[in-house]
Amino acid sequence: MALLTAGNISKAFGGLQATNNVSLEVETGERVSIIGPNGAGKTTLFNQISGYIRPDSGHIIFDGHDITALSAHDIVRRGIGRAFQRSNIFPRLTAFANIQVAVISQYKLTFNLWRPASQLTIVNERTTHILETIGLNDKQANRMAGQLALGDQKRLEIGLALALEPKLLLLDEPTAGMSAQETEGTVQLIKNITEQFDMSLLFTEHDMDVVFGISERIYVLNQGNVIAQGAPQDIADNPRVQQVYLGTTIEEE
Repeated sequence: MALLTAGNISKAFGGLQATNNVSLEVETGERVSIIGPNGAGKTTLFNQISGYIRPDSGHIIFDGHDITALSAHDIVRRGIGRAFQRSNIFPRLTAFANIQVAVISQYKLTFNLWRPASQLTIVNERTTHILETIGLNDKQANRMAGQLALGDQKRLEIGLALALEPKLLLLDEPTAGMSAQETEGTVQLIKNITEQFDMSLLFTEHDMDVVFGISERIYVLNQGNVIAQGAPQDIADNPRVQQVYLGTTIEEE
């Protein structure tokens, strides 16, 4: 059974059909991407899966449970973590404190002066491990998050998601606005963390080098509909995908 199954989910905003009977699956440990032109419905689909928008119809099953009507908070608790296109960090806290807050939340602890030292040690060890995993050194960890470079802010947001120990990680345009060097580092980070933490991955991305470099399977959306899905090479060779997304035209016979 797939870890995530979206079955015929649809969402309309007035006369705009943002998603139209979209179905997809993500297997345990699989890296899957969703691509499509602007306005294809990718973000709306992500918002439905993560509980920010409830579908008008269809169902979403995660880890054997129907999560279609659950809140975003409850879905996180079920094991779906998400990093947004625009960094969703605490800019006036240090990078260390950002991760620490998320770890405390995951362990269902509260900030107080009387917390046993053993609890604080566990939290700080977990925080340090996550920072090391995402490649933020001591100097960066002690800087205010809002002062970090864009690439490091993206890493930090991925770290916030990791702190919640997700089974499935959703990444929305993880390399948007990055330099070539930052993009390369982020791609390697994504590969490393999915393997190290044995997580499934579902992500959207415009950079086709990133998509083909990470994905094991790709879904293509256009005007709210899935028009193709398959292995990266199958998608690259698909004439309809080339026509509507990759910027080429189908040659007439």
